[in-house]
Amino acid sequence: MKTITKLALVFTALMIPASCAMAEERATLSGLEMVDVARSAELDFDASVTEYDLTVAEDNYAVKFTPIIEGEGTIKVTAKGLDALLTIVDESNTDSENPDEVGQESLEIAAGQAFYVTMTQKRLAAISENDVNLGRCAEGLEVDQDYIVTLETAGQTYTINLHRPNSAQWAEQFVRYQWELADGKQQDYWLYVPEDYDAEDAQKALPVVLILHGAGQRLSDSSDVLYRYMMATTFVKYGKEVIVIAPQCNNTDHDASVFGWADRDLAYSEFGEGAFAILQDVIANYNVDEKRIYVGGCSMGGNGTLAMLYNHPEVFAAAIIDCAYHGGEEVAASFAEKIKDQDIDLYIVHAEHDPQVAYENTVFLRAALDAADVPYEAMIFSADEFFRPDAHFTWTPFFDHEENIDWLLAQVKND
Repeated sequence: MKTITKLALVFTALMIPASCAMAEERATLSGLEMVDVARSAELDFDASVTEYDLTVAEDNYAVKFTPIIEGEGTIKVTAKGLDALLTIVDESNTDSENPDEVGQESLEIAAGQAFYVTMTQKRLAAISENDVNLGRCAEGLEVDQDYIVTLETAGQTYTINLHRPNSAQWAEQFVRYQWELADGKQQDYWLYVPEDYDAEDAQKALPVVLILHGAGQRLSDSSDVLYRYMMATTFVKYGKEVIVIAPQCNNTDHDASVFGWADRDLAYSEFGEGAFAILQDVIANYNVDEKRIYVGGCSMGGNGTLAMLYNHPEVFAAAIIDCAYHGGEEVAASFAEKIKDQDIDLYIVHAEHDPQVAYENTVFLRAALDAADVPYEAMIFSADEFFRPDAHFTWTPFFDHEENIDWLLAQVKND
């Protein structure tokens, strides 16, 4: 078992009003540290270099900057872009659902302070009727977005150009289909097949990955499973030779015990049954390597992933279980017993301070797997690390890193 714990740098926020007298005095900048939500962009700061160009992940919500300031006074920070806003990091605020004050376009930053550049509108745009007809999300989701951060210091101005690519270039390679459920309802699903797929080449059977979305994608057009959060499209982004299935669960009945892919005891809903039937249909009709069938999902999709493994452990070679909920210790123990000796490689992802799916779910799951001697990988984010928009979004730093995708695709089920 390998546990990866991500530790954030902790900075004390000294809240100084932008209107104070020192705001007009400029300090010197001797260093600048940066971390983006996906942990994929890196800034190699040199005080003698005044302009930087960085590309952040398409599924990025914020970039955190920590200036190293020398001398009296402050530095002035300005952000420009479609939805760019600045907020001072307040490490004492533990309310992860509302971590900062309302953002501003410019701030005065003093020694010891850090600040966020937030960029969220791309993921929150409404869907127009025309976009639905096209099978796409709304305007703003299909264009590259650029942000400019300037830092005015004593005698020097630094410019950081942040580029965030669009997701359409990968999402548009999926085709939308519909699957008829047992009760006559239609279930949308999106299918990606590599361009060079050859149904007749027995030496080139392809792996298949089934990606299950979270609860946030039940209320919109099914294209949201591709555009809103970059899980299914990541495989296309990195050019992986794999068939990807991204079904939608659009059951919106929150009062029912089953409103997602499965209930807390891991019994399928009609949409969970539909997702597995779609997977079986793809396996039957495409040139598939049946020793390399994978499933992964976040939140509600993490629960669906557990259900897929629990109900059909013989099918899957590996799974990504991200911030998954379930019915507690007994369900976790039953799950572990069901999949033991089934040769399924697991990667468990969660944050200890997840405000939406209690980390206790993963504590129970890991304890049960340990007790059953089921090996697994784990990426657990510590309680003092911060995410935007909150610590529930652990799939962003996981799926954006190609090595994690490579880990999944490297797993093979033994005979």
